[in-house]
Amino acid sequence: MKFASSILSEEYLVDSSIHQTNYLLQESGKFDIVSHSTTLPEVQAPNDFVTFKPSKHALRWIIELLKNDKVNMVGLYGMGGVGKTTLARVVGNRVKEEKLFDEVVMVTVTQNPNFKNIQSQIADSLGLDLKEETIETRAQRLCLILKNEKTILIILDDVWAILDLTTIGIPFGSDHKGCKIFLTARLKQVCIDMRCQSQIQLDILNEEEGLILFRKQAGTSAEGSNASLFELSTLYRLSRLSLSIKVHQYLPKDFILSSKLQRYNIRVNDDDHKRYRFPYDSYPKSRLLTIRSMEVTSLLAFKALYKKVEYLELRKIVGCCQNIVPGIDETGLNELKSLSLESLDELKCIIDMRQQQDVPSNAFSNLVDLLVNSVGLREVCSGGRPPRGFLDNLETLKIQNCNRLICLFPRMLILRLQKLKKVTVENCGELEDVFQLEALCYAKENSFLPSSLASSNSIWLKNMRYICKGPTQQVSLKGLTIVQVYRCNKLKYLFTLSVARSLLQSEELTVRDCGSLEHIVAIKAEENRDGNYVVLPKLRKLHIAGIEKFINFCSENYYSIGRAPQELLLYSPLNSDPSFVAEVENNVSQTSNEKLRVLDQWCNTVLAQLRHGLYNLEELKIRGCVVQVLFQLEGLKQELSLPKLKVIELEYLPELECLYKGGSVTEVIEVEYLPEQKRLCKVPKHLLSMQNLKRLAVNDCYRLRYMFSDTLAQNLMQLEELIIRRCGELEQILVEDGDDDKTLLRDYHQKPRLFPNLSRVDISYCTQLKSMFPDNITHLLSLQNLTTLELDNCHRLTHLFSSALTQNLLQLERIDIEDCGELEQIIVKDHTRDQGQLGLFPNLSYISVKRCGKLKTLFNVTIARRGLKKLRNLYIQTAFQLEVLFGHKDEAGMTGDREIVLPLLEVLTLRELASLVNFCPSDCHFRFPSLSHLWVTECPKIITRFSVDQNRSVHAEAEEDVAMKQSPPETTVEIYCQDFDALRKRLPTYIIK
Repeated sequence: MKFASSILSEEYLVDSSIHQTNYLLQESGKFDIVSHSTTLPEVQAPNDFVTFKPSKHALRWIIELLKNDKVNMVGLYGMGGVGKTTLARVVGNRVKEEKLFDEVVMVTVTQNPNFKNIQSQIADSLGLDLKEETIETRAQRLCLILKNEKTILIILDDVWAILDLTTIGIPFGSDHKGCKIFLTARLKQVCIDMRCQSQIQLDILNEEEGLILFRKQAGTSAEGSNASLFELSTLYRLSRLSLSIKVHQYLPKDFILSSKLQRYNIRVNDDDHKRYRFPYDSYPKSRLLTIRSMEVTSLLAFKALYKKVEYLELRKIVGCCQNIVPGIDETGLNELKSLSLESLDELKCIIDMRQQQDVPSNAFSNLVDLLVNSVGLREVCSGGRPPRGFLDNLETLKIQNCNRLICLFPRMLILRLQKLKKVTVENCGELEDVFQLEALCYAKENSFLPSSLASSNSIWLKNMRYICKGPTQQVSLKGLTIVQVYRCNKLKYLFTLSVARSLLQSEELTVRDCGSLEHIVAIKAEENRDGNYVVLPKLRKLHIAGIEKFINFCSENYYSIGRAPQELLLYSPLNSDPSFVAEVENNVSQTSNEKLRVLDQWCNTVLAQLRHGLYNLEELKIRGCVVQVLFQLEGLKQELSLPKLKVIELEYLPELECLYKGGSVTEVIEVEYLPEQKRLCKVPKHLLSMQNLKRLAVNDCYRLRYMFSDTLAQNLMQLEELIIRRCGELEQILVEDGDDDKTLLRDYHQKPRLFPNLSRVDISYCTQLKSMFPDNITHLLSLQNLTTLELDNCHRLTHLFSSALTQNLLQLERIDIEDCGELEQIIVKDHTRDQGQLGLFPNLSYISVKRCGKLKTLFNVTIARRGLKKLRNLYIQTAFQLEVLFGHKDEAGMTGDREIVLPLLEVLTLRELASLVNFCPSDCHFRFPSLSHLWVTECPKIITRFSVDQNRSVHAEAEEDVAMKQSPPETTVEIYCQDFDALRKRLPTYIIK
């Protein structure tokens, strides 16, 4: 038998905390005084440090490696609690004694490393104080400090993942050969990832070593300890116990726990700490017993606990164990609240009544939760009628992977389940029916099935033919709220008419991948019909999916559903009768009290048949559908109205060519040109009405060429978010209708009006997109609330806005552009009408442009002079043709006012700009009062001079000196400063000219 030392030193104890250990040892009546050793936080070994063979060998090998000049990083790994931290302290103490290093520093990393904290630990150990605020500047200073030490050993304890030493500020390898690293980790892979030249495993302790360590942790002597399992079983007055042990399949024959235990949390071979089914409590207040990977005969050690155990889990019990009662326990487990059985191949039943004298009448009478997984279960109760209180309080039942079970609840058990609330049955291949009602039809009880049943889930039951087998006239499921049925391929219907009419509280009905299902409700000849209706008044979610033979909700001529559901999901294969679609539409279009929130359909038939609109539809999600047109409007004479639609999400529609086809009609309206003159004209009107749409997301629609026309856009006044991704053929977002009266329309609409509430535009991987909005209709756009623009991999896009449109972008806060290879300008001159004034972007705070190789300039310098007052972050990278950031002379520059101030700019990054010469034209210079981060790198031609004045402002001055062009100033070759102190040291002082 072997013990993992983590169990012995941390968990195999009367309690893991010192005061709890003291309490329990004193509680046993065997100890008057209990002590516990401790250690100081410095790098030193405890005075009573006990070494074992694994640690002795590891210590010797680590010291030898640290003496080797060719080794600069050593890793120690092993399971939690095996003694890595203690050994690391011993290593630190030993190398100090032997004077192998000038300094030894030990820091704790933890699973979620805090770099600032690690830096502070190192500095504190060296008697220093890091006053810098940012991690980067602290790292720079720490690196310089450590390089001043000729030899230093840094011990990194408890490393969980690869750690960037440069980010912390630890010089390493060729950067400082006198610095060596010794780290500890639980996994060998961490040592490998950290590139340790040697990885040393600290092995687990054998039984004798484990017991010695346990005695040390318990603070007892070898003569009077409770370290062994046998000695633990002799503590007859022990009343509270928290115990975790790891053994082989057999426990010692003489190990039997006392019946005097009142509260306990006992776990045997339970390594899955993250997936505890039952609550773990180091100071137990309940009675919990978890036993895994044991031989059935070893279960006798816990015999005294079964009578009062509240939570019991048995998993992978080996040997002949055909039933729980009376096989494992004869008392009936009458106080048990939760039972979990897993991987018990030989278990045939929960309770065996063939010898009724051996089974107490109150067996399992308090059981609330029952989980059975991967068990050879054939029936719940075998050999006759169950005891009087059997399963009377059962509320939750989950059966998984029990492939010998044919019937879950036979008729003799059904009447016991009056408190049952949730039933889940998964992957029980031979199960034919859940509730067997045969021979109960003439009983006097009002209802056979529990009215408290709230949820029923049936998943992957390939042979199930019936949920309820037998007459159902007296069956009531009035408390059932959730029904989910998946992959039951022999099931032809779910409910009979009488059962369906009892579903007055049903809120969710999901049926998927049931290949033989024809109806949800089947009308049987023997039932009392009393009208041709089935009403489900509270149904809010209806999902029907992957049912090839589905005909209709009800058999015969019955109508169903009742009020409109809030969520409707239909997807292929679904070959329903057209009357079903008509019934759905009729319900949802005429109902005003409910809201149909989601129509998520993967088949092509439903939307094509919708003609009257879905009045309450709020969300429309369509995925994986082979369809060319979303809304077929040709032939319509009246508007298709979706007045409450707020969200449209389209995903992976590879054949989709357009959102709608047809739908533009001519309407005669009265137009007022002058106060005293009116005339009639023709203007286009769209038949698709989505006036409250707020979010439109289109992904993976590869053949889509444009989004919508300007007439449809008139119906999208509430649109706030537009997301388009991976639409490779998309050329335009907005196109003009080809209408002869378009000129009249332009005259009629003098003010921008389209997309007045649009706040976010996100377009990526639309490689054929030529422009977001055609220049000839930008005067129809508002965009007055646009705050965020994100563009990525739009390779044919040459510009973003016309100069006229920029005047509307008063709320724009963020521009983020990446990999737009043909982008030449952010703003293009508007040649279609008077130029007017440029927009000044008064709220723009973030600009990022990356990998736009043809971009020649960012903005006209006029925009910088008069606007950009809230700009905080400017990031430009890999724009090879960019020559000047803010280009073109402006009229303000002629007045002699050379200075341009960006008052809030904090971060300025210029990277990989091969052609950049100047920040701005030579007749002006910039001042940045708030700049703290400046990064200028790989800009070989730049001649702009950066400097700093006594008022903490950074200046960028354009230069024209030919000599400077040939030899750039040293201050602009490479600059990397992450705070103002670094800027002040790096940049020259500003000289007033």
